[in-house]
Amino acid sequence: VGDKVALAFGSGNRDVYTIGADGSGLSRVTTDTLSDWYAVWGPDNNTLAYSRGEGADMTVQEVKRPSKSAPWGPPSPIGLRIATAVTRDRSAYVGYPHGDDALAARAGGGAPDTLFRPPPWFIPNWTRLGPDGRTLYTFARDQAGEPVYWAVDLRTGSLRRLVVFDH
Repeated sequence: VGDKVALAFGSGNRDVYTIGADGSGLSRVTTDTLSDWYAVWGPDNNTLAYSRGEGADMTVQEVKRPSKSAPWGPPSPIGLRIATAVTRDRSAYVGYPHGDDALAARAGGGAPDTLFRPPPWFIPNWTRLGPDGRTLYTFARDQAGEPVYWAVDLRTGSLRRLVVFDH
């Protein structure tokens, strides 16, 4: 999509697409029968990571292209089960490693580095990294089961309630 910012998203037909911020250049990235979800841009803007599969079988796949005008290559797994964001300096994916409930950052080829280990009752959803690169914003229920939007300080692990939703 030229030098314009593009969006990556999973669609109702369970494939991943990209589209320019101005609505032009819709492009289908995945075309298989598996469920492809939660697309995020990779560190170099020529890679995408997305969750493939469902439930315990979900893994994160990464696709690359040599340039913005080139086709996407084949997917390959990157060692996370869900990718939720990319770090502010665009050097690593943020997500959940297999067999671990800790939120981690995973740079290309390296092992995931733990960012935040939540308490057992805290199950984050719709997670995004803030522009400062040190704050994670996420939706999760509190200990009483109330729906809350949280800010998590990744330096200290402290949780701060931002919004409590009515039922």
